[in-house]
Amino acid sequence: MPETSYEPRPLERWLERWFTPLLLSGLLVNLSGLWVTVAEPDAALYATIARRMAETGNFVELVLAGRDWLDKPHFPFWVTALSFRLFGVGTLSYKLPAVCFWGLSLVYTYLFARHLYSRTVARLAVLLLVSAYHLVLSNNDVRAEPYLTALLVGGLYHLVRAHERPYSPHLVWGALLTACAVMTKGPFVLLAPCGALVLHWLAHRQWRELLRPRWWLALLLVAVFILPELYCLYVQFDLHPEKEVFGRTGVSGLRFFFWDSQFGRFFNTGPIRGKGDPFFFLHTLLWAFLPWSLLLYAACLSRLRSWWRQGLAGQELFTWGAAGVLLGVFSLSGFQLPHYTNILFPFFSIILAAWLDARGDAPSRVLAWTQSGVSVGMVVLMAAALWVFHSPLLLWAGLGLAAATGLVFAGFRGEAVGSTLGRSFGVALAFCATLNLGFLPELVRYQAGSHAAELLNHQPARPTGVHAVSGYAFQLYARTRVEHWDLEALKEVTRAGPVHLYLPEERVPALEEAGLSVRRLGTFEDFRITRPTRAFLDPATRKGTLRPMLLAEVATR
Repeated sequence: MPETSYEPRPLERWLERWFTPLLLSGLLVNLSGLWVTVAEPDAALYATIARRMAETGNFVELVLAGRDWLDKPHFPFWVTALSFRLFGVGTLSYKLPAVCFWGLSLVYTYLFARHLYSRTVARLAVLLLVSAYHLVLSNNDVRAEPYLTALLVGGLYHLVRAHERPYSPHLVWGALLTACAVMTKGPFVLLAPCGALVLHWLAHRQWRELLRPRWWLALLLVAVFILPELYCLYVQFDLHPEKEVFGRTGVSGLRFFFWDSQFGRFFNTGPIRGKGDPFFFLHTLLWAFLPWSLLLYAACLSRLRSWWRQGLAGQELFTWGAAGVLLGVFSLSGFQLPHYTNILFPFFSIILAAWLDARGDAPSRVLAWTQSGVSVGMVVLMAAALWVFHSPLLLWAGLGLAAATGLVFAGFRGEAVGSTLGRSFGVALAFCATLNLGFLPELVRYQAGSHAAELLNHQPARPTGVHAVSGYAFQLYARTRVEHWDLEALKEVTRAGPVHLYLPEERVPALEEAGLSVRRLGTFEDFRITRPTRAFLDPATRKGTLRPMLLAEVATR
């Protein structure tokens, strides 16, 4: 019989043509934030802790402002401290390891989607992931999420591969990556791989898998791999019950790690509490997963309706189990922050890519108009954000955004699925590039600590400290050691000579009343730039939201 030739589908042909250039463009946009100043408070706080670790060589204890710090596990700090030792302390050396882990999440998303579905789904999932707004933002405002994103999807990929063949190397790799995830965020992350595997077993009636020795071996390996974290916590806290943490003594680092750090937040019984809203992450995803959020909701509703009618037999449930369990836990938690959803984006991308691929290649007017509306909304939003600063530089950023949007709509015309995705992808990259290259650098003008440190680095060497302020960015970018001084400590240290001090301007009268002279070296306007308010963004009311900060030379009269 004559061989039949395979004719690629329209979406496959579109991916053959556009996948590589779009992926490279997405990588460049994500890398464009590497040189933007590290923002306060969280990112600068983490960088300050890692800097001390790198400079002292003490990789066991987490210390902030001279005090023992118990909030997050060690893994991201270890990686960042090693980067500081290799490349020196700075913006690039802080962000680079996290962006490398984010790149690893792209690799594992591709491998996972191709293993579960097809090459087409894998390529689509990578493009969705590389352009998701909040991931691009997190590669700029680096916290723990880029690390956790890669470790969770990578760990689950290897465990799923181990599910198919007993005692393969995938079991060890899956346990190692999962253990690193635990040492990044805490034991609750085990819910992702466990939820994924258990949901698959229950739906496919594979009850005996719960008793397979290899899964107990995997748990044992995870326990072994997290021993460095447990050792550090035990040495820093459990061996020293006299240390005061969270305003009390007798705090166990191991108890905090296994319970209070995550499950204590979930039940709102730990030392760090919040006020939860069960719908918080549902509306957070509307903007965090732009430009794909509406499509994700459509994909989820469509798949749930299909399962209701046809059942779960033969369905892929690994990605749904991992994403669903964690999203449910986050939604019921008493402590919620928008960036928590980032670690679910690889699974969301695979779910959406599979739905888009299953829809077929027929042009869709609803899909095209929906995504065009989202794209236009993103352009209008960024244009408004650029306008609030009235900077000549941002005028060029706005023109670049308009030009990029016009080229994208001209290059990807029509209602075909590929063209619709191309328009959304292009506008998302233009939006995020404008954010990284225009809006965020302008925002950093109002972070006083980093600018004060730049001025300090050109001053004669003197003892340096901060007073009545955290000053994490100041500590990170100052080339000298920075102490924390209250009024009594400041009076004591100035007896040996003048010192450099970073402080709020309103504290100057109290220092002068205490017999100290304050000579201003520079005044800076400060605002918590990671939480811009309407009053701050409005040029007419911005001045009233700014806090004057000083770099001063302080001496005894």
